Amino acid sequence: MQADETLPDDVFVEEFETLSLDPNYFNHRGHLRLAWCYLTWLPLGEAAQRSADSIRRFATHQGQPEKFHVTMTLAFMHIVKDRMRGAQAGEDFNGFCARNPDLLNDARALIGRYYSPGKLDDPAARMAFIAPDRKPLP
Repeated sequence: MQADETLPDDVFVEEFETLSLDPNYFNHRGHLRLAWCYLTWLPLGEAAQRSADSIRRFATHQGQPEKFHVTMTLAFMHIVKDRMRGAQAGEDFNGFCARNPDLLNDARALIGRYYSPGKLDDPAARMAFIAPDRKPLP
């Protein structure tokens, strides 16, 4: 299997959704790439749902269902979509990353602009979407 960066976007997503992607390729950059792909192809609501469903299934397949966090996943999708609004025509994923390096560093800190730590650490936020308590998502 090729490294995720050499796979075309549609192949990366297909391998992820069919649970054949090497889990080493689904690091934070892989999460961001999946979000970017879905948001490039689909409206926000549909992209967010597909992302949540796919990540939940992948985590469960890897024997780590506890790693999936609904609120963090959906909040991150909103943040990525907001950042995509500033894209130049034809911007690819690498260009998006170059323009938004903070998205690669600490997603929890970015999400923390909208959610207090207690809200994100609430077990209910892991299982279902919880609205932000600091400010509305973009």
